[in-house]
Amino acid sequence: MAEPKHRPSAQHMRDHEAYQAWKKKNSIACVTLLCCMQDDPMCEFEGFETIEHMWVAMKYKFRGTSTTKLRRLTIKFDTYQKHQNCSMRQHLQDTSNMIQKLKTTGIP
Repeated sequence: MAEPKHRPSAQHMRDHEAYQAWKKKNSIACVTLLCCMQDDPMCEFEGFETIEHMWVAMKYKFRGTSTTKLRRLTIKFDTYQKHQNCSMRQHLQDTSNMIQKLKTTGIP
């Protein structure tokens, strides 16, 4: 949303008030989203002016599963072995986490 041009009218005042309300909500949404991130991604996404631009950039970066990422997950799962100093509970948890990551790709 762009700030309305200054025109001395009642419509301009309504537009200006709507813009100010939108600007405040946008700022709150950006800060909320950034506060939920760790430092590295936060630094990457804090430069966006609107929550919409930030969201589009995040979807572009994190939505898709690249072929490389899928291959890495598959190889990790296929070659995973239980370590001697690892409990069976931890081994099953690690295996379960890998299976969950593979399921989230949407590719069988």
